[in-house]
Amino acid sequence: MPNEQIPADDKDMGEYFTRVFKARAAIVEKEGKTRGVRGHLTCPVDGGRLVYTIAHNGHIHARCNNLGCVQWME
Repeated sequence: MPNEQIPADDKDMGEYFTRVFKARAAIVEKEGKTRGVRGHLTCPVDGGRLVYTIAHNGHIHARCNNLGCVQWME
């Protein structure tokens, strides 16, 4: 991950996780308890394309196509 994507301090980190939680909630709202799926939706953070996978154990891996928005792997 390029350095410009790494939050600089605790405030930035808190804001980043707020964005992640918002994006994760949108995925869970769309898919419910479905497991073993891949999909995409409009990113609720910035309107980009949020691509995700929900593993069979329920862990979500997701990434917005806009640099610096959100990406995570549980």
